[in-house]
Amino acid sequence: VPLRFVFVANYILARHPDARPPLPAPAASALASALASLGLAAFGPFPVDHVADSHGLRLEGQAGWKVVFSADTRPCAQTVEAARGATLLVHEATFEEGMQGEARAKKHSTTAEAVEVGEK
Repeated sequence: VPLRFVFVANYILARHPDARPPLPAPAASALASALASLGLAAFGPFPVDHVADSHGLRLEGQAGWKVVFSADTRPCAQTVEAARGATLLVHEATFEEGMQGEARAKKHSTTAEAVEVGEK
């Protein structure tokens, strides 16, 4: 049985929705089908403040829930915006309090900084 797949470069999805080119029709159809089969209304990556091309991910379910995952990053406006109204925010926090300097240098968050993002 031949495998059927459609390649979509992640950089296309990672750009701001208003700035990215439209997906080719086969890719748009495959994406819509995948979202529907997973019960997702929407998903999208968003840039975070870490190394180049680092992204978090926002998932929205057809049932109305919203989950936001942000791994290695400094606290940033993009994560705050993506997490606004979320049912669950998963935010990396590598460093404990008192280690803010090291967290900034390595572009990570302290526990308190991650909690602050969720409270905004």
